Amino acid sequence: MFGTFKEEDVTILLKDISGLVEPQSTEEREKAIQSGRHYCEMLPIEYEPSKAYELAFEDALRRYSGLTARAVASAAQKIWRRKDGDPVIVSLARAGTPIGILIKRYIRLKYGADIPHYTISIIRGKGIDRNAVMHILSKHQAEKIQFVDGWTGKGAIQKELRKAMAEFPEIDPGLAVLSDPAHVAALCGTRDDFLIASSCLNATVSGLLSRTFLRPDIIGEKDYHGAVFYKELMAKDVSYHFIDTIEKEIERLIQEESEKSFPRESEKSFPRESEDPFQKNRQNSETSFLKDSFQKRSETSFPKESFQKRSETSFLKDSFQKRSETSFLKDSGESFPKELSQGESRESKATENPDDDCGEWVNPALREVEDIAAKYGVKDINLIKPGIGEATRVLLRRLPWKVLVHSLDDEEHLGHLYQLAREKGVDISEYPLRNYRACGIIKSLADT
Repeated sequence: MFGTFKEEDVTILLKDISGLVEPQSTEEREKAIQSGRHYCEMLPIEYEPSKAYELAFEDALRRYSGLTARAVASAAQKIWRRKDGDPVIVSLARAGTPIGILIKRYIRLKYGADIPHYTISIIRGKGIDRNAVMHILSKHQAEKIQFVDGWTGKGAIQKELRKAMAEFPEIDPGLAVLSDPAHVAALCGTRDDFLIASSCLNATVSGLLSRTFLRPDIIGEKDYHGAVFYKELMAKDVSYHFIDTIEKEIERLIQEESEKSFPRESEKSFPRESEDPFQKNRQNSETSFLKDSFQKRSETSFPKESFQKRSETSFLKDSFQKRSETSFLKDSGESFPKELSQGESRESKATENPDDDCGEWVNPALREVEDIAAKYGVKDINLIKPGIGEATRVLLRRLPWKVLVHSLDDEEHLGHLYQLAREKGVDISEYPLRNYRACGIIKSLADT
């Protein structure tokens, strides 16, 4: 096995193609992609984060590790129930791989079960790695397989997964994710578009693996899809820093639940007022997130006047704040605070029946993407990447044209995007996003 993930955490069903593919610049790849070449036939020059951006990642991880742990817990419990306590996790490389590891670890800590976890490739427009699926089926029952990813953008991967599973009808094509703002996943931790720190980085939080690769001159008919191991970035690897940080929060959540279920003798007569970690976060949210790391750069951030000139609306900044940490689905057997199970607006509708498990339903999320395309004259909807995770990826490895954000003054949730946009000289504008906090738009080279 290659990469820096441990064998006890994941079985990587990918072919090591290190040294076989010459990486290309963002400009070269973008021109080729928009000329018709598939993105899976090329690899980018891996982005090495700047010191300032690494600090932004650290602050995002510290601020949202608890929130991410809650999402892992919620998604893992739903998987455990749906698969009758015997799931086989199949994460989608590479963003889904650390999430799969966290779900595996949660299930071990919560239920005492050491479940299998594989990571495989699925590529939009090309499908899933059939050889990898066949290998898993040779070892496990099809009905136990649960696909896992980090988050949803427009839902393209869920659509690709359903299409691919037409060949394997015995496998449930439903995807489990931590964040599902697109409302398309079968299982999710939350529908809120929140910052999962792993979305801030590429290989350095993904076991030093590249995105997956598929080209017939390198990947044979019997091969798994390929990936490169970036050994030269070993000193920058934070894969287990991310995983271990979230796991500590998971352990704390499980311990708190245990204490609530079995109070100590000293607490029986004098019950201690319960403390909701999200309430504590909310109380500190206005002042704690990125306070130290961004203090020095606050005077050099995007000028407020320039934001106001190009702001397209006086969008209410509180709309996401009010629901940011209250949209987790109610889960039987988990003592989440009442407010976490209610949420607001469309999220609350998804929580009326906890057995719904974030089931698919038609909503305005995808229509919002079409509205953005119409407003900005974007002819190819694939150039629009909604959600914090996808907007981050646009800035990291594509040729960005513009980034839309629900607010120009939301360091708490979007500080890393402000930082990246500043580094890359990309325009960032306020837009009344209804389902997402951010949306990246890739530059159309046909217009240049």
